[in-house]
Amino acid sequence: MTITHTSVKAPGEKLFAVADWNANHTLPDLAELGAEPANANIQTHVTGTGSPHTAAGVGALAVNAAAGGDLTGTYPNPTIKTNLKIWRRVYHKEFTSAATSLTITTLDDGTSLNGNADIMYQFVVKVFNSYAGTINCYIRPNNDNGANYGRTIIYSTASGTPLGASAVNLTGLFCGYATNGNMSQMCGIFYALKTTAERYRIMTSNVCYDMSAETINISGSESTSWSDYTNNITSLVFVADQVNGFGAGSVIEIFALR
Repeated sequence: MTITHTSVKAPGEKLFAVADWNANHTLPDLAELGAEPANANIQTHVTGTGSPHTAAGVGALAVNAAAGGDLTGTYPNPTIKTNLKIWRRVYHKEFTSAATSLTITTLDDGTSLNGNADIMYQFVVKVFNSYAGTINCYIRPNNDNGANYGRTIIYSTASGTPLGASAVNLTGLFCGYATNGNMSQMCGIFYALKTTAERYRIMTSNVCYDMSAETINISGSESTSWSDYTNNITSLVFVADQVNGFGAGSVIEIFALR
């Protein structure tokens, strides 16, 4: 049984792809396809030579692919990529009781937190405020609680009013705000790799603050900065500025490029 696919390669030329399913693994004469182009050539992706496909050749292609090797040939010459990285969840915490802070030095797979190796982190912070008042929440890399952070936010209120605000000398990367009984959620990407070429490490976030049922009192985009750009990040502290700010049901998720 033969399956034939014909594609136009260039004006006046055609590229034929033939899959042969007979027991001998041989290709039919191209004459079966109609008028054979003058420059017709049978190629194999294993050797790139002008020879028919063989059982051995097909087997070699499979072996190369399984090993993640280079699929050689005259055209094309693709390489199976083995070093691609995607976002993977490396830490998950759901609070079963109220807490004021959480320190993370070890990830869920047992490895130590290492900003230089992971390069970037993505944080998802969902906070249920169980404190009898308003809370602000922060992320402190390496537990740096000095006035070394800045913040700018562009947001809309529940009534649709567009506003903006900025602040300096904060004590952490801002990640949550809610009044008593309300919740907030932040999703931010933080560049963690230390470098001598920059002066700050920055987190950009989408935020929903002070939510109650269907009402979102603050929704916007936020950028926060940290002035330490030379030390490797080996710990992350998530902290509320009031006791038991992280109520039961609060969630912290960390993703890394792996």
